Amino acid sequence: MKNIKNLLIFIKTFFFSKDLYLINSPAQYLCLVEWISFSNIDQKNIKVIIGYTSDSSIKQIKDINKKFYNIKNIFFLNEIIIENYFKVILNFYKLFSLKKKCTVVGDYKYYLFKPIYKKSYKIIFLDEGLSLTRFDYDSFRNNNLKLFSIFKNLNNNFLVYNNYNFLKKKIKNFNIISNRIFLLGTAAADYELITEDFYYQKILCFANLYKSFEIIFIPHRNENKYRKFKFPNHLITKNLNLPIEFAITQLNEIPYKIAGFYSMSLFNLSIILAEQKINLINISYDKNHYRNSEIKKSFEIVTNLQQFKNIQQIFI
Repeated sequence: MKNIKNLLIFIKTFFFSKDLYLINSPAQYLCLVEWISFSNIDQKNIKVIIGYTSDSSIKQIKDINKKFYNIKNIFFLNEIIIENYFKVILNFYKLFSLKKKCTVVGDYKYYLFKPIYKKSYKIIFLDEGLSLTRFDYDSFRNNNLKLFSIFKNLNNNFLVYNNYNFLKKKIKNFNIISNRIFLLGTAAADYELITEDFYYQKILCFANLYKSFEIIFIPHRNENKYRKFKFPNHLITKNLNLPIEFAITQLNEIPYKIAGFYSMSLFNLSIILAEQKINLINISYDKNHYRNSEIKKSFEIVTNLQQFKNIQQIFI
């Protein structure tokens, strides 16, 4: 009975709310909160739908929502309706639903979100990774379109710059540990964008370069390949189960160095920690090691940004 009630509430919200907020990941949730704060949107008007994403993403979104902003009207589709049944509802939506006043979208590529935001007078796209750097403006027949992004190279006619002002307010006065490093993992090997051995060798080279440091390896939420790896004694694995951008607001201590592999988190941290004395490091390698042409295209754009050049680059 409870499930039926939740389904009916969702259907009413889905069809009749003037605004909708569509996200798929913890990072998109954080960007959404920044947009809500930036736009001074009343909490009671926020209706968030979470797509059929990974279990780890859902868990992190729930944890952040509880600790960070506590959005009341949030719908996890996998808990409400089977995906194939939702597709049926979506077909009715395409035919009968009135246009939304505004739709805020975390993943513009997600196939279930496209029919929703296309029936909207105004669309706000949030950062959801490096793919926003490849955004094709000409493919959208909507003049009332905005990109809420950290990337300053995007078209100024569409860009609203995300400075992470809301998240910055949550940061404590850190005790900075000089001989400790956070090494942020990547799911690139799991997605077969790079080879497993290539990834492992890069981690070992980094560990060898910083032998005198305690290195805390923080896996990506969708990363599993690392479980096979044998790490040196000074490199330990710690699962934060939260995006690093939010996790740092919960810490009293932070390492002097934070490293990653062309990670979106490094870009975000370069803004969030701009006033802190933290050394951000990108572990660079030839783009040809990436097997995906779209990712390579993003890398070519990103590596030419001043934001990227402000992050220390090491080649190992």
